[in-house]
Amino acid sequence: MKTESGSRLKALLRASTLAIAASVLAACGGGAGTERLPPTGVTPPSTYTGPAPQTVDIQNFMNALWTNVRNGGVANCSACHGNTQSPLFARDDDVNLAWAAADQLVNRADPGTSRFVQKMAEGVYLLGGSTHNSYMVEFRDFVAVFEAPLNETRSLAVIEQVAKLAPNKPIRWLISSHPHFDHIGGLRTYLHIGSTIVAHRKAIDFLNRDVLSYRPRTVAPDIVARWPPTELSEGYNFEAINENYVITDNSRILRVYYVQPLQHVSGMLMAYLPAERIAFQADLFDTHEPPPRVPTAAMRSLFTQVQRMKLDVTTLAPVHGQPVPWSTFANAMGAGAR
Repeated sequence: MKTESGSRLKALLRASTLAIAASVLAACGGGAGTERLPPTGVTPPSTYTGPAPQTVDIQNFMNALWTNVRNGGVANCSACHGNTQSPLFARDDDVNLAWAAADQLVNRADPGTSRFVQKMAEGVYLLGGSTHNSYMVEFRDFVAVFEAPLNETRSLAVIEQVAKLAPNKPIRWLISSHPHFDHIGGLRTYLHIGSTIVAHRKAIDFLNRDVLSYRPRTVAPDIVARWPPTELSEGYNFEAINENYVITDNSRILRVYYVQPLQHVSGMLMAYLPAERIAFQADLFDTHEPPPRVPTAAMRSLFTQVQRMKLDVTTLAPVHGQPVPWSTFANAMGAGAR
């Protein structure tokens, strides 16, 4: 029994250590909301030469994370942080300090609630820390959020961050890109706090029948099942759009567009901030993995939509992965971008 208990304890500790590394890697730079090391003008080293890891946990963290963000002396984090700049959890000088920075951000028991915040522009934030990002856009008196993925737990963590970044401003709008299960798991959470769900009309029948409804949740009741909001009976809990939609406070403008034609799903939406020239999208061009050698149909649809609407995009913000310059996407499109 002692041996079995000891083995279980070691397994739990190892799992919690790897949860930190996995969450940080999943965010892939989303921790840029933490302080960053200043540029040094020195090329990152190819091997670690700092102080030795102080514990076995830190050694495991170093093996799982530090060696993953280094590749022959090239900082993989440099895509977001510059060639000589890294988030603190990927720092070269001291893996013990890197561990301490990551440990403050990651919930070991539930990595999906981990906190990674990256400021993209004034009032515009990436809210990461999991396999799916959400994006927050702050207006004068309210907030709009792009995407409510995964589940209630993840959405509550995002909502908590929004409340810290924009105190006393309600999340008035939740833009749902498309009705695949991993992208709508948090819709009911936003519904419960009074947000209006913006979705394409092709998704509304499904959402109203199976998601934004009184249907009982008996396996794992969520806050809507336990305390149904009056909006469910009043009927105004969504905006069904056709071609485009505008969210504005007469100062900042957020445009929402229907992306077509598309094989991936029927009723895909993207969003665009014209002043900041940021386009938010899901599943059309993911950056958590290398781009495909041949442009996908989804990539071609995204490129066509941007061209058709004459959008001047400089930053492409995906739900899966880190924001990248439009040029990265254009390069991935190859001849198709010409």
